[in-house]
Amino acid sequence: MGTLATMSTVALPRAPRATRATLGEVGLAAVVAVGVGSAFLPWAASGRAERNSFELVSLAEQLDLLPRGTHVLAVLWPALPLLASVAVAATVLSRPRLAGTAAVLSGAWSAAVAIAVLRSPLAPRPGVGLALGAAALSIVLGAGRLLPAAARRAHPPGGPRERPAPPA
Repeated sequence: MGTLATMSTVALPRAPRATRATLGEVGLAAVVAVGVGSAFLPWAASGRAERNSFELVSLAEQLDLLPRGTHVLAVLWPALPLLASVAVAATVLSRPRLAGTAAVLSGAWSAAVAIAVLRSPLAPRPGVGLALGAAALSIVLGAGRLLPAAARRAHPPGGPRERPAPPA
């Protein structure tokens, strides 16, 4: 046995290159998570009771207050966290189109419900505003994931490339 200084070095196989999460991917996952979390916060108050989005949608359905054609969306409202988790999982698995589609759908759905609550006579609570902001960002960031990769790279972080001046 040789000393540490005389031993030969054994080359270890390189680990696969880890994928770097871009700011857009991290932002998308974070915004979708905030959107789902805000659905559990108080959205509106009636009397002494503060209700989250799930309670409001359920109550509106029970009292037959939903506009015509929105019954299916109300019944499926509890599935919003599942749709949001699809967006996050697709982001982690590098499936930008699926992530973008799920983010845009969950954002649009949340925005529609939040706007309906804001237009109601109920006193709004902070959860509805947070949900609306997260929904808007989810739509924008999700739409950005739907763009082809070439379009996302068209303008590098340093800004658009300068074009040479046309000949005089």
